[in-house]
Amino acid sequence: MHDFFGLDELALRLGRDRRELEKLVHRGRIPGHRVEGEWRFHPAEIRHWLEQEMRGYSSEELAALE
Repeated sequence: MHDFFGLDELALRLGRDRRELEKLVHRGRIPGHRVEGEWRFHPAEIRHWLEQEMRGYSSEELAALE
């Protein structure tokens, strides 16, 4: 399981609020896996999800990410 990271680390990596991400993963908007009651995320799945999400971003939103 060393390739996976938890919800707190995902929030830190994305610079987002943990509670916001938890809602999204519960709704199936973010790819995650429940392991022993905890959410786990694989970096490759998160990268793919981000690439899909970013397609809908405006130029201003993309610039803000940089």
